Amino acid sequence: GSCNIMLLARRCATLWPHGRRFGASTTLQLHVRPIFPFLPAPGQDTAHTKPTPAGVEQAAKAIGRSGSSVFDTLQYANSPIGRLACLDDESKQAAAKGPVPLYNMFVARGVLDMNCGQAWVVYKLSAIFEGLSQQGCCKALRGIYIHGSVGCGKTMAMDLFAACVHIALPHLNIYRIHLNCFLEMVHSLLRHAGGHGSDSPVTKPCNCRRVTKEPQKPFNLGRQDDRGTRRTGSAAGWVHATRNCSVQTSVELVAQMLADKMDVLCLDEVSITNLQNCVLLGPLMEALSSQGVIVIATSNKLPCDLYEDGLDRDLHLPKLASAVCNHCDVLQLSSNIDHRKLLRRAEGQHTVFKWQCEGAESQTFVDHWWRALSGTSERHPVSVGYGRKLPVFQSRDERCARFSFADLCTFPPVALGSADYVELASRFHTLIVSDVPRLRPEARDAARRWTLFLDSCYENHVRLIISTPATDPEDLLKLSRGMSDGGDSDGQSLKEASFAVSRCTSRLHEMQSQFYLDAFSHRLKLE
Repeated sequence: GSCNIMLLARRCATLWPHGRRFGASTTLQLHVRPIFPFLPAPGQDTAHTKPTPAGVEQAAKAIGRSGSSVFDTLQYANSPIGRLACLDDESKQAAAKGPVPLYNMFVARGVLDMNCGQAWVVYKLSAIFEGLSQQGCCKALRGIYIHGSVGCGKTMAMDLFAACVHIALPHLNIYRIHLNCFLEMVHSLLRHAGGHGSDSPVTKPCNCRRVTKEPQKPFNLGRQDDRGTRRTGSAAGWVHATRNCSVQTSVELVAQMLADKMDVLCLDEVSITNLQNCVLLGPLMEALSSQGVIVIATSNKLPCDLYEDGLDRDLHLPKLASAVCNHCDVLQLSSNIDHRKLLRRAEGQHTVFKWQCEGAESQTFVDHWWRALSGTSERHPVSVGYGRKLPVFQSRDERCARFSFADLCTFPPVALGSADYVELASRFHTLIVSDVPRLRPEARDAARRWTLFLDSCYENHVRLIISTPATDPEDLLKLSRGMSDGGDSDGQSLKEASFAVSRCTSRLHEMQSQFYLDAFSHRLKLE
């Protein structure tokens, strides 16, 4: 049977499912088996969603994208809690009691292997769940920031918590979203918040705390230009606060829009790779927490280690790190094993990644798959980010698409980004990418786009089919050389981009596994 996590969290010496005993000084490794059969089911009840505030509606309409937008991911998602949305009756009963009983059930079933590190994280998440159950709102509760190595089970622990809140506390709005999707949505709202914010009265959400701080005058208020004084960063914030103290900033306005929609925000894979997001995320986290939103986040790094060697890191990262530490407990989940690499690779006719393949062999492989998917030889326009259209080879049922790596990740011919990849991964359940080259530091831009693309595919459970001359996932992505030069001219953190490679490499191992493909087939049957 399963063990009691509350005892395990206090003392790592307990009877484990198979009768083995581990001393308190023993280091236990985590072996998490992904729960792909528990995939989001279409038509899930979302009746508990709050009405959309007028300001949010106007900003959402102003985004102007046809089809589903990134904002729709938050507003209308059938599953706000990731891959644990569809549970059987017994699991739902356990989830109604909290993360600890649900975790114990998965351990008893052999779905998860017990581990002290993950058990401690689940126990801490369970304390938040109990607080939400007793108080009925998010007032005065701190969030949790979970960091650890790739593939150690951080996201699984967060999804356990999200599933329990979603099932047991339907009066609360909880949203689980990848950081890339979340930031893309925020940027879209920011572009329109200024024009729509003044039309809607700003009211403080009930039962939520709000923290106000007196602005401190910066040492240097900036320099003059031909249009007067142009200021950025803390100088701009101080001038705004002193001259317009009754007017919300755009970030505060967007934070209130989001706070009106959510009580708990689960952010997966927090990783800052550019200056724009580093400047934005700190004030946004502070504003959301001040509005009473509980933030649960996962990352591979401590808050103070994010955006490593990025442009102006010393100026902008402290605000982000401070916002996280002020409102979240920072927990480490340690493991030396990446469970994704232990999965068996699909073989034979189920092979989706063709390694050491180029030229005619590559063409034969992708053509075989394209014929099997009833692919056509005509391009049809598909809506992507920011209202643009992209000509795409599609299957007859318009659920599969085919690209070359050059069309997808290089510029020219077209510059695609996170918003575009999210739209493609949301629209198509199968994506074929031919002739993926070995990606090295000299191809930084293409490598960044590729990692964004992989993240979108993984989050949407897309079946990815590729041909490449590389020998394995590790050989496909290598950006470790030449990373000592810090950030580039666009404010990109090259070390952060290189660190993201380990995450994508791990995910590639999983996406080519038979387990992942079986889960994909199961998901198709549910649709």
